Order: sequence, then C-alpha cells, then structure tokens
Amino acid sequence: MLGEVRSADGSGGLQPSRFLIPETVSGSPFEMGSFNELYFNVDNGYLEGLVRGFKAGILSQGDYLNLVQCETLEDLKLHLQSTDYGNFLANEASPLTVSVIDDKLKEKMVVEFRHMRNHAYEPLGCFLDFITYSYMIDNVILLITGTLHQRSISELVPKCHPLGSFEQMEAVNIAQTPAELYNAILVDTPLVVYIMEDWGLGYRPE
Repeated sequence: MLGEVRSADGSGGLQPSRFLIPETVSGSPFEMGSFNELYFNVDNGYLEGLVRGFKAGILSQGDYLNLVQCETLEDLKLHLQSTDYGNFLANEASPLTVSVIDDKLKEKMVVEFRHMRNHAYEPLGCFLDFITYSYMIDNVILLITGTLHQRSISELVPKCHPLGSFEQMEAVNIAQTPAELYNAILVDTPLVVYIMEDWGLGYRPE
C-alpha cells in the first residue's frame, strides 16, 4: 500500500510515497490477519498470568534445604506455611502422615489443573486433555490388574490418580472380555480412539 505526502514542488498536491507505509503483501507481517499475538491476552492472558504465578510459587533450593532439616512432619508443615503451599495442610489435624500429604498435594494439583482447563481455549484445551489421557490409561491398567488379582473395586478406586478419573471406572469388574471392557468402560472415554483398531472391534474414528 502506498503512503501519501505533500509534493515537494509547493503545489500542495498529494504524491504517493513507498517509504512511509510498507506495502501489504499476502503473508507479510504487516497483514492484519497475521497479528495473532495482538489478541493473545484476549483468550490466554489470564492463564498466562496464572501459570507465571504457579512458577513463582515453586519451592526454591533454599526451601528444600530447610525441609531436609525438619525432624518431624509437623516441622515440615510449619515451614510450608511460609510458602505458597501453606494452605493445603491448614485443616489437617495432627498427627500428619505421608499419605495425607501426598493426597493433599494431588488434590491441590488437580484443582489447579481443572481450573486452567475450564478457562482454556483451543488448542490449549486439547493439549491439557491429552495430559489427562496417560493418567486414564494408568487407572484402567491398575483396575484391570487389581481385578485379576481378586482385589475389590472399593479398594482400587482410591488408588487411582484423580487426574485420570472418569465415571465408568468402577464398572471394570463386570468386564470379562475386551469387548465387554469397551462397552462397560472405555466407549465413552477419549481412550477409545486409540485402542479399538488394535482390538479388532471395528471402531473407526469419524
């Protein structure tokens, strides 16, 4: 696109100039359609700030040096109160156990992850969904293995990772064949796309 400047001959007319406004060419960085970064904050600015906050709250090397000097879990809880992790054990009564700390850390992570997923636009939303698939697979394997060893579902489900939980998990004990496992558990999960072809059940993604 040509710019316009006053002519140098004093006539007051407008003369085109190629030196003020760069020519707009398809694919050029000056084409408005390519200014995606200008709209980044509209869809992703909130999550960008949230992730930066999470990163700033990660325990430092100094924090870990202090933690290894703690003689009891109560001392550890006391030190964590001065960090961004101070609240997740606030309502836990003494005595603390390692399993309680582990469960609360997972709970904190899952709450934060799901909050991000609920506010994510594509393609970020799809990427976050993919992160959960590995946990779903681990949960299915855990349930199948436990069922084969005559473990009760009520005992197995609490051991599943909450980031990979889905409604049909507890139905694994009724599945005796791959087809039954598909119908009872996997048919309504994202995992179905990846396993049906190998199982020969005739499923093809649309």
